[in-house]
Amino acid sequence: AVAKQVHHDQVRDEGSPYISHCIAVARKAIQFGGDVHDVIVCLLHDSYEDFNGDRDMYYEQIKNEFGEDTANSIVRLSKWKSKNKIDGNEYLAELSTDMLNLKRKGYDRISNLQSLRFSDETKRVKYLAETEGKYIPLFESFYPELSNQMKKIIGLYHANQLSLTEQEEKIVRSFKQAKS
Repeated sequence: AVAKQVHHDQVRDEGSPYISHCIAVARKAIQFGGDVHDVIVCLLHDSYEDFNGDRDMYYEQIKNEFGEDTANSIVRLSKWKSKNKIDGNEYLAELSTDMLNLKRKGYDRISNLQSLRFSDETKRVKYLAETEGKYIPLFESFYPELSNQMKKIIGLYHANQLSLTEQEEKIVRSFKQAKS
């Protein structure tokens, strides 16, 4: 309910409710043997970053509802640190010292890669390059199974095997028309 509240008016590039991404990341945690805490963190992983209000108060809300470990994990998975946003290199440096949240970020990255085909070409090219240049090398050292899954998905993009089917294009159009 908490993640659904934060993301209530957000949609993914294909037009689906944003919460579907949070659920997909939680499913990745389950697929890779995560526990209940992993699933909760994955469901909430973007909520701190996307919270439209005082993030310090939101942190306290999460801490009161789910515990300090969960609240701290969610903050560590965000590029936002209270009222300040850190750059991508600093973010990766922090993640590389936190193996549990690094793994959770891997689930998030894989989910984003799987839905990237719904994004525009500019976003797709940037995201693929960032994944290949920064994330895969980091995951190869600590979580090769996640790295291999990222490489497999990227390989499909490079082979141009992830273009949208006619049915998917119809679904995307219907999502976008429903939002208009």
